[in-house]
Amino acid sequence: MNNPIEPDGNLEQRVEHIEREIKRVRFALDHIKVDTGSSRESFDAIEQKQSEALKLLRGIAQGQADHGEKFDAQRQELHTHAETWLKSLQENFDEVRSALVEIRTTQGSRNERFDHIDTRFDKQDQRMDSMDSKLDQILALLQQKP
Repeated sequence: MNNPIEPDGNLEQRVEHIEREIKRVRFALDHIKVDTGSSRESFDAIEQKQSEALKLLRGIAQGQADHGEKFDAQRQELHTHAETWLKSLQENFDEVRSALVEIRTTQGSRNERFDHIDTRFDKQDQRMDSMDSKLDQILALLQQKP
């Protein structure tokens, strides 16, 4: 016979199995008319041990239920923390995204300004080059007349 306290996954089924065995033993003893003195004492001792084992098994089964409830509560608490953290992370991500869009917009308008300034500098350089060539022509003409 298996050890009734040995964990095998489903204690409720083991408890029901032990209860059926106790009933079967009682039925068998009721039909066997033997020496009631020492046999009865042995049977009572066995019945007492089985009763104690049954109490232990019921306690273990109840303990498993309590642990299951605690596990469910911890799982729910972990889920709540994870959801809160995820929402906070999403909010931070949205803030960072908005800041990046603002930076890009600002940078874009500054780039346009820089492009405009570069264009103005290019025009200024062209004017200066034009003026330099005119000055060179004037100097060349001045040097020709003695």
